[in-house]
Formats: sequence, C-alpha cells, structure tokens
Amino acid sequence: MFRQKLEHERGDFVDLLVKREMTRIEDEPANPQMAALVDAGVDPAFVADRVLAGIRNNELYILTHPELRGAVAGRFDQIMAAFDTASLQAAALPAA
Repeated sequence: MFRQKLEHERGDFVDLLVKREMTRIEDEPANPQMAALVDAGVDPAFVADRVLAGIRNNELYILTHPELRGAVAGRFDQIMAAFDTASLQAAALPAA
C-alpha cells in the first residue's frame, strides 16, 4: 500500500516537473547569455580555424567562446552539488 502511494506521488511529481519545464522552455531560454550568442552568431571562418587548431593540438574540448567560462563554471558547480546531494542520500540508505 505504501509503495503504491509513493509511486503515485512520484508520478505526480514527475508530471509536475515535466509541465513546469515545458512551460519554461516555451517562455524563456534556459540560458539567456547562450541564446544571445546563438542569435548573434559567430563567423564560421573563426569557428573553422578554432576547430582545426584544436584538432591539431589534440584538444579534448574546443571552445570558441572563452567569455562563457563563468557560465560553464556555474553549471559545473551545480553538477558537483548534485553529486554531493547524491552522496549524502546514498550514505543515509540502510545497509543492504
């Protein structure tokens, strides 16, 4: 009985998150800075030069917008915080 109630509540929560996310996607970009860059565009020759240099230098990540460093760092911080949350939750689980 408890499991069924939990699964039902989880389904309602997921539905709510999906609806909220779809509304957000329709209303505004997730990252206004990124949307502005896409709208403005970048010279394809610059991107081509950057990509060729990155390949020649065996770079794992080939970046064309160094001004986004702060946005990437912020996103990375959010991902690391999610790992911390997952670790705390896993530590709280009873031993199997």
